[in-house]
Amino acid sequence: MPLDQVNLEALLLQDGDFPAGIRAVDAKTNIPPLLNVAGVYSDITPAQRDGSTSFQLGGDVIGGSVVYLYAKPEDRQRAYLMVLEGLTKARSLGTVGEAAMITVLTGALSATEKLSGKTYTMVDIAFQRCHAVGYIRLRTTGDVEQMAKAYAQKLDTRLQAAVC
Repeated sequence: MPLDQVNLEALLLQDGDFPAGIRAVDAKTNIPPLLNVAGVYSDITPAQRDGSTSFQLGGDVIGGSVVYLYAKPEDRQRAYLMVLEGLTKARSLGTVGEAAMITVLTGALSATEKLSGKTYTMVDIAFQRCHAVGYIRLRTTGDVEQMAKAYAQKLDTRLQAAVC
């Protein structure tokens, strides 16, 4: 299938990807602000096709994912490296894609959270698969790292079938 005909929005979130209560909202072809890590996406290599979605839990946006598709491997690599620039303390994640990195930060990430005493975990995952660059951010309480890794594996499997 030509890359510009891949229905990314249908691949980004499917039933069973997350525990009950987390749902996809606002699937579209622009990047949710929560996913614009350090503003790097304003300079990213233009993709042949891209898609994104936000994740919502109880009315709060807790993350999202974006996928870029590239016909040329050098454009895909350049985009992947640009996404990695936005990650802090990234480490290899060998179970997703052809190359993947993960960042896990825990704590109160804003003044409001510090005052409330809540502790959140934020997980960023970036990966490559064939013509695709994927980026996932998930920020909530609970076992966020495992939830994000499981979702990344499911998204990677769907991308592999659609764009390889």
